[in-house]
Amino acid sequence: MILTDEKQQKKNRVALVAEIIGDDAVKAILTDTIWINRVFPLAPRSEKKKRVHAAKSSLLQMADSEKARLLASRYEGIAIHPESEAVFVYRSGIWEEVTVMEFSRKMVAIYNENRADFARRTINNVIEALKLVMPVMSDQRRSLIPFANGVYDMETGEFTPHQPGNWITHHNGIEYTAPVPVENLHDQASNFHKWLRQAADNQKYEKRYTTVVRAVVIATNNTPMIFTDRAGGVARRRVIFQFNNPVREDERDPDLSEKIAGEIPVVICRLLENFTDPEKARKLLKDQRDSDEALEIKRATNPVIAFCEFLEFLVQEYGLMIGGGGGKKNPRQFLYPPSQSLVAQGLETIR
Repeated sequence: MILTDEKQQKKNRVALVAEIIGDDAVKAILTDTIWINRVFPLAPRSEKKKRVHAAKSSLLQMADSEKARLLASRYEGIAIHPESEAVFVYRSGIWEEVTVMEFSRKMVAIYNENRADFARRTINNVIEALKLVMPVMSDQRRSLIPFANGVYDMETGEFTPHQPGNWITHHNGIEYTAPVPVENLHDQASNFHKWLRQAADNQKYEKRYTTVVRAVVIATNNTPMIFTDRAGGVARRRVIFQFNNPVREDERDPDLSEKIAGEIPVVICRLLENFTDPEKARKLLKDQRDSDEALEIKRATNPVIAFCEFLEFLVQEYGLMIGGGGGKKNPRQFLYPPSQSLVAQGLETIR
């Protein structure tokens, strides 16, 4: 009969061994740890587990500032804006603003890599410490034009690859190419040149138009834009160019935008070569700002300017006076009543 009681089976085995080697010998063998470890050696602890354990212990023992530096080392560059306290990291040549959530997830990944537990407060403390230990951003030099593949320095005329010390936060998306000998718009940027001649219908505006690359904002519209600013802030900076010559239906090219985009590096090189002196570009912009072409647009969008077209400013003190006459509507003595009439009834009323 086969015994199924485990305790009885063990007792029978011990008794069988005892009959062969004796009870004392069995006890000696069972208490000999050296012999047991030699016959039944413990599985060696893997080097990987040792490293994980050491890393886990090291991470948990780090101060918040040490963890912050560890987190910062995961980026090519990291800096904080001195005023907004926004955090930026250096990627592909530019400084990009990142969110607190991205840093939190990156720190959580570090804890997971080391198989260490964490609390939300722990992560927040590391992020706050990071803001204190990271370097402060500087301002980008105004002489730099950021391209996709580097920066052009207008002061030195040199093009150099991107580097963190430029502190640029954006670029124009254009690959800069060095100009070639006898490069010109007509041959190397033929699509842009053709469009410019058609849109302006006057070649004297060609160079003036290209200088708008120096403007902070370029605004385009099918109809003249109306500004309500009366303090002169917009008027001093607004440079108007008219491109009001429509292209005939049979001459329209649906791929023109893509073609001109491919010619932009040539256009930029021509601009940089023609306007090495910023004052030259500034003078051309001022001339265009005060031109008859610009005044035509201003008259069409600003009734005050349109009204002034009918006035003659005199040296002697006679004629219409500035003001409204103390509430007395006298359009033949003061300027304000007729200007109001212009607004209420239209320009034809005072012709």
